Amino acid sequence: MKVLIISSRPLERQPSELNTRGDTLLCQVLPDLVGFPVSTARTADALLLVGFPADARLLEAVRGCVEAAPDCAVVPVLGNPPADYVVQLMQAGAVDVASSPFPQDMVAAVERLRSRGTRNLAGSQPHSIAVISAKGGDGATCIAANLASALARCSGVRVMAIDLSLPFGDLDIHLTTEQSQNDLADVLEQSERLDAALLDTLSHHVSDGVRLISSPATFERFVGIQPAQVTQLVGLATRSYNFVVADLGNGTDPVSLGVFDLFERVLLVTTLDVPSLRRSAKLLRLWRGMGRDCSRVRLVVNRVSSEPEVPLAQFASTLGVEVAYQFEDEVHGVNESLLEGRSVLETAPSSDFSKTFQRWAAELSGTPIRKDSAWTHLKHLLHVG
Repeated sequence: MKVLIISSRPLERQPSELNTRGDTLLCQVLPDLVGFPVSTARTADALLLVGFPADARLLEAVRGCVEAAPDCAVVPVLGNPPADYVVQLMQAGAVDVASSPFPQDMVAAVERLRSRGTRNLAGSQPHSIAVISAKGGDGATCIAANLASALARCSGVRVMAIDLSLPFGDLDIHLTTEQSQNDLADVLEQSERLDAALLDTLSHHVSDGVRLISSPATFERFVGIQPAQVTQLVGLATRSYNFVVADLGNGTDPVSLGVFDLFERVLLVTTLDVPSLRRSAKLLRLWRGMGRDCSRVRLVVNRVSSEPEVPLAQFASTLGVEVAYQFEDEVHGVNESLLEGRSVLETAPSSDFSKTFQRWAAELSGTPIRKDSAWTHLKHLLHVG
């Protein structure tokens, strides 16, 4: 990987460790960003902007680099910028925000880029994904849980699943039977000192590859949740994991609307019937009316039958939204999943439902799904380990 560091002043210590890992490291000093030649980004796979103020000029530089060189991953290196400024950086196209100009932090930022794979470096696939239900019962939570599980089966992929279906989301029951020691409210209470390590500690470890932050279980714990805190959490999770999959419920509450534009992809889960079509159209009007970027919305059609109430082509054309994936009804596997607290990929691994998730995850991650060993498969059958 070719890494270009542009700093406002000479670095006291360069992240020379990158050279020993086979990367090419170039450093340039630029006192300020006035007249910054954004075309410079075309010469690198990753561009680190170090020591510049958290202001409009940095945002413009990030935006310009992304437009001029979409294959280059742009990473501003800042101390502790405000959460809303981090949101603006991500909206401008930054793929990460490094915490400090110390060599170890810059090396860690490059390693996070490397772990996401070249497909994400080039921006061709989203790695922060929100899932929203067109109406109750369309299966958005099931889609979110199984997408997270499928992604975690890809080689080297770590996924953070966040239940933002407030109040009383149930993402956890699709993934585990264990009670989480900490929920969303617990995590947000640590906002002032929250970093990647603490986030991983506070989250529920569903498996080696899946971390889960569950929804608060009581109304009293829900009422104290602030959208700004959730914005900070989503930004940190996006920088710390290969993928973030969040269940946003019906997508109309203040928290969901506040983080909508943080996600590179918004999946609107629907079924092919008139109520879902009308509700989907209403949601799209709401989001557009509130200035949300609906170009990132894709449809996921659930429980497809041979004779739908509304044909798929008509459904998609009426809404003017592209279909990402469609799933056949999988009653047995989903019921077993809910009873056992395991993904459908575990309860019905050979079903078309699971195979579709596997193809989708491989496409998003750019890596194939890991095959379970005989011992792992036996443990799944016995529900142990």
